[in-house]
Amino acid sequence: MPLKILSIALLTMGLLFIFNQNLSAQPPVSLTLGVYQGFTKTYPNLLPQLKKAAASQGINLNYKHNLPANRSLMWAANGNLDGDILRQPFAVEGLPSLVQVNVPLERFEFWVWVLANSHCPPSEAELVNFKPVGLLGIKYFDLVYRHSKVGFEQVTGIPAMAKMLKLGRADYSLAGLRSIEIISKSSGIKFKTCFQRPHISLDGFMYLHVKHQALVPLLEAAFKSLARHQ
Repeated sequence: MPLKILSIALLTMGLLFIFNQNLSAQPPVSLTLGVYQGFTKTYPNLLPQLKKAAASQGINLNYKHNLPANRSLMWAANGNLDGDILRQPFAVEGLPSLVQVNVPLERFEFWVWVLANSHCPPSEAELVNFKPVGLLGIKYFDLVYRHSKVGFEQVTGIPAMAKMLKLGRADYSLAGLRSIEIISKSSGIKFKTCFQRPHISLDGFMYLHVKHQALVPLLEAAFKSLARHQ
């Protein structure tokens, strides 16, 4: 091989090596997601699982913990956060800036619960005659607010929700079984569930701000093995 051609070949190989080294040296994309209050107690294993799975696609997930539910959602919607960790689709209606990562990560099952010394409503159909209390920013409560014939109450935190029931300003609320245990322990108030099934069941998904839409297919591939419905 002529010396000139050999030199060009070696130069090309050297440039390719440097280019590949630079690519491998690129830091992973970092996203900061909102995590609403009570999440880590209800889903203690999900955050590290998601972080590990996303890292396989070169995406570093960071979490902003213990945000009020409505603040976490609104910050994700306006781009102050890169997304929200787990929401059911009903919660993001009217927020076109949020894009779903289409892998169901959890199944939300919301049970009717009341004070332990209170009577449960006679049936789910009779809930319309009982006043619910819900958390501001958690939109599945809208499903019961709209059917109540006696109004509803909204509060900004779980302790206040328990207090409203104890004071008799509301009759019942909705939460997952694990959340009810946490609320009881944190408030010192005993509760019980009503009926033999959850009142509402919904799939939960991660949502990203639309500016990160290009990352959605990567996260869907990363989370496939974690899908709630296999």
